[in-house]
Formats: sequence, C-alpha cells, structure tokens
Amino acid sequence: MARNAYKEGTILENNHIIDNIYVLKVSGPFEGAPGQFYMIKSWQGTDPLLARPISIYDIDEEGNIYLLVANVGRGTDIMMKLKKGDKLYLLGPLGNKFPLPNKDEKVALVGGSVGIAPLKYLARSIQDITKNIDYYAGFRDNPYLIEDFEEYVENTYISTESGKVGYKGYIIDILESEKYDKIYTCGPFPMMKALLLKAHNRNKVLVSMESRMACGVGTCRGCSIKTKVGMRRVCKDGPIFGGGVFLIDWFKSKDSWYWI
Repeated sequence: MARNAYKEGTILENNHIIDNIYVLKVSGPFEGAPGQFYMIKSWQGTDPLLARPISIYDIDEEGNIYLLVANVGRGTDIMMKLKKGDKLYLLGPLGNKFPLPNKDEKVALVGGSVGIAPLKYLARSIQDITKNIDYYAGFRDNPYLIEDFEEYVENTYISTESGKVGYKGYIIDILESEKYDKIYTCGPFPMMKALLLKAHNRNKVLVSMESRMACGVGTCRGCSIKTKVGMRRVCKDGPIFGGGVFLIDWFKSKDSWYWI
C-alpha cells in the first residue's frame, strides 16, 4: 500500500457497547502491532476535512480489524451511524509500537475510559511471554469491555469516580507501581500525569499518547509535543513514548481527552 493510500474496508459489525462507546469490526486483511493506529474516515471528499486517528483494539486471525470509538464529535458521529456493508477508509498502520516485556516480567496495563483501546491487543499479544499481567481500568461511572481482557490477565482492578463499581476514586490511587517491571498506559492526561508522578521509575512506564492529528504520517507536525529531548511528533515518533522523556508540567488537565 502506498504511504498515503487509504484502504477500503467493509463494516461487518457496529456494536453499541454503552453510552457513546462503540466497537467497529471492519473486513480485512489489515495488519499492525499493539500500540499502532489507523487514520480513519467514512466519508469521501473534504467535509469533514480530517480523518480521525483510532488505535487498533484488536486484529483477528482473518485480518479483520476492531476499533474502539467514542462518539464525541462530528466525524465519530458519522462513523457510529454506519451499518453492516457500509464502507470505511483506513490509512495505516501508523506510528511505533509498544516494546514487549521480557519473559515472565510482571506487567501492569493501566487504562482510562476509551484509553483502554490499545491495551486489549497488547494483552492478547503478550500472553505467551508472561502470565504476570494485571489490568487496571478507570471509568467515570459505568465500566465496559472488562470481559475482553479477563482471559489474558491475572488480576483486574476497576475504579469509578462515582463509586458505582469497584474502588471509588481514581485508578492510580490503587496502583502499586513498585510491584511491576513494566507499566503500559493510555488514557486522560491527568491520569497519566498522576501515574508518572507516582512511579518510582518513570523509565519503566510506556505511555500511549493521544492527540488530535491532521496528516497522521509526520508531515504537518500538528501533533508535536514538548519532551526532554525536544519536540516530538505523536503520529511519527510515537504514539508510544517512554515515561522518562516527558516534561511533567506539559501535561494539562482537559475536559475531554478523546481524539475527535
């Protein structure tokens, strides 16, 4: 596939999970590694102008790709109305991938809301490397897709801000970072900032950054972030970064952390 060529896929399933959360199953064959993403659009032309970057939630044996999407804007709203047989256009896989753990290392997967997206494919991909996998997932009120992780992890810890399910509060409150050899995380900026501040060794934290993007291939530099080693493009140099490169003050609280 050419570097900037979108591949056409067909919607096989559009499953409404809860509230504004959906999982799309799109016919393959597609490829990609845990942590990578695709630029996705379901429209032709320039309205909306930009495709949306969406993490790989999973890829099955037939090469069908699964995408976990939050309906939070015009582009994702169009996608959520797609029906079986409708077309979706995908560019990728893009970005770098999660470094895999070493044999039998103790691993924590830490996700916040729709930020759990890249962690499911990772959990499935490392199950033959280590069985010592704990899953931490934080939500505002209603947890979802917990069952998708259970067969791949040893322990599951859930928090909700409302206290409706699991620990009442934030998921980082119950994370014992010193227990783990590697911590993989994706979610809202405040959650990841709290994790990096808590971690006794930030270099063992692998962060999947979320950012609004235009091109997705590193050309426009619109997704660049400040790090200790200079400006880095989330789409090209990331989205996976070692926790030690971040300027903690760069993380800013946001009402929404989704790719819109």
